[in-house]
Amino acid sequence: MKLYKYTFLIFIFFGCKNVGPTSIPNIDSYLENMNRVAVLPFEVVFSEDYKTLGTQGRKKDWVEESRLAGLDLQKTAFSYLTERINKKNLAVNSQNYQITNKTLSECNVGIFEIPGIDKAKLGRKLNVEGVLTGRAIMEYSRNGFSPGMRTSLTLVDVSSGQIIWEETYFEQLSNRSDSPQDLSRKAINGLIKALPFKREGVN
Repeated sequence: MKLYKYTFLIFIFFGCKNVGPTSIPNIDSYLENMNRVAVLPFEVVFSEDYKTLGTQGRKKDWVEESRLAGLDLQKTAFSYLTERINKKNLAVNSQNYQITNKTLSECNVGIFEIPGIDKAKLGRKLNVEGVLTGRAIMEYSRNGFSPGMRTSLTLVDVSSGQIIWEETYFEQLSNRSDSPQDLSRKAINGLIKALPFKREGVN
């Protein structure tokens, strides 16, 4: 199913802005013991102005849109991460997102409950050492500021419960054919590339 069917009618020449990354000083000591990570469904938020603009007068179930978008971005992040692991031989493995979601369902954890749940606790239920959690916000205002998708990715160490790395990309509209899905996928590709799971000598 294709998400974010609405196409912007505004043409603005902007690209991706990196807002980060940030990591704790001794991150390598945490990564040494991180053998497998799970990518959680993303939290997806649409601004109220965008909801009005995007429907063009038609009624739309934005709760369902957010749910489907969150699952789509989770799958996208998992695919990019797995591809990079296979090509670059990164020092980590990724749990299949379908196994992650099956376990979450068995634990009665709904997609909209994830933001408020302790990620270390979720990681222990998923039997992984690291958890990747994401948030994507479709920003649009009728007051004139540039529309775009602000996408963040956070890495949590399960044993300590600490956030050890996070980064945010703001992907602004660069072409009137861009959709929120296009913008968030571009951002996720960059975020996955920026993850600290690198072997020595691998860029």
